[in-house]
Amino acid sequence: MKMPKTTQVKYAGIEVVDTQLIRDAVEFARSIHEPFLYNHVMRSWLFAVVLGGKMKAAPDPELVAAAALLHDLGLTEKYAAEARFEVDGANAARSFLQARGVAPHQVQLQPDESNLERIPASGIEERHHGLFHEGCAREAANDL
Repeated sequence: MKMPKTTQVKYAGIEVVDTQLIRDAVEFARSIHEPFLYNHVMRSWLFAVVLGGKMKAAPDPELVAAAALLHDLGLTEKYAAEARFEVDGANAARSFLQARGVAPHQVQLQPDESNLERIPASGIEERHHGLFHEGCAREAANDL
């Protein structure tokens, strides 16, 4: 995404980019998740931010935030549907991002049951999904 001029804000002592899309994603995650799941997606995002800061080519901070903050929407009562939670969550994340003008090429193609192993569950471009996935792994292992 083309980043507008941004400011920084701190969460848990970690400086992150402050944009409307990120604020919307944080608020949406807070409003839809139980506290334990909200804390998980926030920690996953913050781990991804720290890991992304160590990369040669900086990842798009809005897409990393969205991937991490929206990755478990399929576990919520509102978005659980007929498919696996990964697919339901990707569909919900995709709708959230499209409603906020995220470019179609930055939103992953719709996953289905036959290709879940190849397509990220977050609905986000694969390179950003990989970074957030590593953040989730580090959050789960409490290792950074």
